[in-house]
Amino acid sequence: MVVGCGESENMFLIKNVEAQKSLVTELKSRNIKVRIGSDGGVWFPQEQAALVEELAMKIMSSSKPSETTYAYVEQKYTELLISKLKDNSVPHKIIYKDKIKNVTLNYENEEQWQPLKDEVDDLFTDEKRKELGIINE
Repeated sequence: MVVGCGESENMFLIKNVEAQKSLVTELKSRNIKVRIGSDGGVWFPQEQAALVEELAMKIMSSSKPSETTYAYVEQKYTELLISKLKDNSVPHKIIYKDKIKNVTLNYENEEQWQPLKDEVDDLFTDEKRKELGIINE
């Protein structure tokens, strides 16, 4: 979420595209004059700020996130997931949090990446079970 202020207008940008569209639709249905900026931000009259914030918070709390980020405790599994994503041409982003490599995946591609992630999860779980002496029958 990004909030901005102008001289007579305020701006609200929800990074989840579907939630942002819902906000615009809701504002228009209430006859609130809006202007969409080049970044997708919704500009609206300052006097509507409290109402817009309330509506935006309500929409955000009920919307599904657009992406998720994963990292395994052991980076070799994060690398394996990234490799499988690349091999299968699945869109993803690599980000670093506290110097740890993470992979960010969009929910719109979940049908593509979820089976690959499940595969890596199973490999990780199997290795940990072996380390602990727990045999999977």
